[in-house]
Amino acid sequence: REALSDCIFPGAAVNCGGFGLGGIPETLLKELSKKDFDQARDLTVASLTAGVDGFGLGELFEAGKVKRMIASYVGENKYFEEMFFGGKLEVELTPQGTIAA
Repeated sequence: REALSDCIFPGAAVNCGGFGLGGIPETLLKELSKKDFDQARDLTVASLTAGVDGFGLGELFEAGKVKRMIASYVGENKYFEEMFFGGKLEVELTPQGTIAA
């Protein structure tokens, strides 16, 4: 957390690599998801997918830490769905070819 304290703030942008569930920054996402990491809120997240329930990006959505999501595929995360349809999440869908490295 000490390493993140200088670069994570309310409204920060977080870019997550990986493909689906492979190669994602699990340790980073787990730390950002913790309820006592108060400065990690209202985040803009850019990733190929929105993750799945209870793992990786799913933990960020479950904790309510994401305000805006930029992704190509968002279909396997119930917390993402609840936030989106509840008007609590901005979404920008981006063609996979423009977001993949």
